[in-house]
Amino acid sequence: YGKINDVCLDNLFNAFYAKGDYKKDLDVDPKLPLIYYGGNSKEGLDFLKRYNVSEDVMYNLPEAMKVSGNKSDFYKMFKDADFIPKAVYKKEDAKDLQFPIIAKPDDGHSGLGIEIFDTYEDLEKSKGKFENYSEAKDLDKEFRVLLMNEDPVLVHERVSLNENEIKDKEADEQTEFTYVDQDMSKLDFMDKVNDICKKVRKKLKLGLWSIDLMIDKSGDCWVAEINSASGMAADKMVRVYVKVYEEYIKPIYKINLKENASQIKRSKCRVNYQDIIDGKETIL
Repeated sequence: YGKINDVCLDNLFNAFYAKGDYKKDLDVDPKLPLIYYGGNSKEGLDFLKRYNVSEDVMYNLPEAMKVSGNKSDFYKMFKDADFIPKAVYKKEDAKDLQFPIIAKPDDGHSGLGIEIFDTYEDLEKSKGKFENYSEAKDLDKEFRVLLMNEDPVLVHERVSLNENEIKDKEADEQTEFTYVDQDMSKLDFMDKVNDICKKVRKKLKLGLWSIDLMIDKSGDCWVAEINSASGMAADKMVRVYVKVYEEYIKPIYKINLKENASQIKRSKCRVNYQDIIDGKETIL
């Protein structure tokens, strides 16, 4: 698995690391698309300035990454949205929530520092440091949706190794999921996901990002958090490349279909040109 990912890093795209490459003379072409993971770090911002990287070619901008990387800032920005669980930001205000609740640090990842509490008394006994308290939902399934701009690139179901991944682990342990690739045409909640994506993108101009999506047992969709620095293994990165090039594929298909419709129709095993143009199908 690691070897395949290394091949992608070495051959499919250029990767620059702030710690290892900082202040080195790098071969950076500022005209090429750039997926930015640097957030508001000094090294990341210096990199953009040094190589004159324009926001026009960037997927993910520093200011949007700042909000997406802080759970409470994100929840507050979308406090009136119907996809955000009711949340408070001080321990004493958690009394107003319906228990059980989930308590989280703002900048945690991989489930680190997250705990579930059945009562306020249990919360008071905890020694954990939290900035975000939200009502826990009776979940049926969990998913991670990877997007480019507003368009889903892939969906993974997060299948827990335990019955309740948060409740069954220690606070300082990471969550353990198997990420199972999904056939998006079989998912009955994609219309809701598309609506959520558009609402988020109106306020946060993220380019390559992901949504941690919870589906409760009533079928309602909830956003646990978003991430603008998702892990990009080889299988994901190839799918991203296809999405990048679709913006060039679609106009070519449109011209081809207009000028050569009769010949195209004579080809028995052709792809559905119109569905690809309309975004209902992908080349992959």
